Amino acid sequence: MSQQVSKKNLYRKYRPASFSELLGQDHIVKTLQNAISLGRISHAYMFCGPRGTGKTSAARLLAKVLNCQGDKKSEKLPDACRKCEICEKIETATFVDIIEIDAASNNSVDDIREMREKVKYRPVEGLYKIYIIDEVHMLSGAAFNAFLKTLEEPPPKVVFILATTDPQKVPATILSRCQLFDFHSVSKKVITERLAEIVLQEKSENHEFPDVSTDVIQIIAECAEGGFRDALSLLDQITSVSSGNSVKVEDVLELTRRLGFRQLFQIASFFFSGDSASLVSQLNALFSSGYDVSSIGKELLEFIRKLLLLKIDPKISQVLEIPSEQIDLFSQLPISIEKLLQISHRLEKTLSQLRYSVSPKFLFEVEILRLCRGDYSISSEEFEKKFLELECSIKSPRFILRHPSQSQQGQVQTPGSYQNVRPVSAAPVSTFSNSNSDIPSAQVRAPVSTSSSRSPSITAYSPEPPVQKQDYSGLSPHEKWSTFLTVLSRKFPSTASFFANSQFLSFESNVLKVSLPTEFALNKVRESKSQDTYKPFLHEIFGNDTSLSPIFSGSDSKAPVSKASAEKAFSEFNQTIKKLDKEVKAKILAKPPIKDALEIFEGEVIEVIN
Repeated sequence: MSQQVSKKNLYRKYRPASFSELLGQDHIVKTLQNAISLGRISHAYMFCGPRGTGKTSAARLLAKVLNCQGDKKSEKLPDACRKCEICEKIETATFVDIIEIDAASNNSVDDIREMREKVKYRPVEGLYKIYIIDEVHMLSGAAFNAFLKTLEEPPPKVVFILATTDPQKVPATILSRCQLFDFHSVSKKVITERLAEIVLQEKSENHEFPDVSTDVIQIIAECAEGGFRDALSLLDQITSVSSGNSVKVEDVLELTRRLGFRQLFQIASFFFSGDSASLVSQLNALFSSGYDVSSIGKELLEFIRKLLLLKIDPKISQVLEIPSEQIDLFSQLPISIEKLLQISHRLEKTLSQLRYSVSPKFLFEVEILRLCRGDYSISSEEFEKKFLELECSIKSPRFILRHPSQSQQGQVQTPGSYQNVRPVSAAPVSTFSNSNSDIPSAQVRAPVSTSSSRSPSITAYSPEPPVQKQDYSGLSPHEKWSTFLTVLSRKFPSTASFFANSQFLSFESNVLKVSLPTEFALNKVRESKSQDTYKPFLHEIFGNDTSLSPIFSGSDSKAPVSKASAEKAFSEFNQTIKKLDKEVKAKILAKPPIKDALEIFEGEVIEVIN
């Protein structure tokens, strides 16, 4: 039986063998080469970045250059010669001074202690002993602590190269002892060019290798999402399962379960034009073919993102690496930037809710149809913003209350002017009722036109003509107090409620003395917050030097209390008590056990004892 030679995977076959082949990480290559040429070699390096961007390959290249025995002095930027014995051994993985450790499976403190015992020995074949620890963030806390001192002060001719895809999990004490290098995602253009070179080389070595078009290479580069290894693995998979002499775009889309640009453009055309029937038919055809709801939504969202960015800045197509033929198709979609912003926000929010939905497919279809029919409902953030703007505009002096009778005469009642307010006698102000009115019924009676509506209107206030200050000097202290309560109840009803049932006592030496019926009202009136509210009106009506002296009528009130009012108050108190007794009795009888007992035994309640 003939022995079969195993085929080498493309990502292993085309792994970078020198710094010149490490594409997409020029900032790291240049820094490492300059440090080597100047002899500034660090004892510890940390390579961070997404998967498949060349972290482990760069670590092996650094180890190769440090141990290369070739002539590097004549070169401006040193690189491995790939001809000496050391380079050949490193490429065949037989060089004993490069030790690779997988921290995902060797993450215990015993593994680190074993490494610490071996690290003290000098290199056997090369100039440096290199320790490459991959996925170093998987080490345990105890292993990191055991590794800390060795990493800070390693023996001579020992270099540690740590690689990780999650540097946030590496302790700061480890990071501070390493030179940190961030590997970036490789651009789509670089991956496309490299894949085209590999396809040509594979085609020259193996005539059975299928033809791969530029469109296929671009789709592979998009699926790779910045990772060379993912791109080469996908190319290897597609060329292995393809039938015939060429790889078609449909084959790649079918294998990767992605939507082509033509399909996305067709969906977007139905979407933006409001063709609900065609849109539903297209979506259900994709669902029947096995496409996932989430993947369709993500690709549609990415399509809208590109369209939005092109609408904002057409020159951004070079940054997004969009082909010219796709740009022409993008320009055929007539939709505004504002609608794209609303659609993208709603669509992204819908995709985030799919995982919690009982029927993700139905939720996606409903939201897509709503957007297709032009239902661009504002988001919660926009609603809150509009609500705050409305609230600020109502609080500002540009909106004031105007009586319907004044709207017919063209008169506007402005803040600070109360010409139409007629003072009443010094009768006590009645208690506020539970109705929607903010003004007590016994305070003021403004003239009302019979043809006007009942509710006051809100109108915009114009600063022209200038407002004239009202003169209250001709009013008596009783009338001033009634006017004060009227004005305060219109502007600040909650503060005016503290003066409900208050009694005017005297106004002497700029001291206004009034009595309040409850201690609660007295304490509230004395609070600095309430004083800041009513003092401006008090000073406007009584004078700037006026001070309010409230007292509790239950202990120090000078106002005479008539016998009729006392009897009336006692009668109201008894009625309130009877009403409370009825309510308590009703609540007790409504309890299920008592209610059921009365129905079963047909009993009668004689007395309820608390």
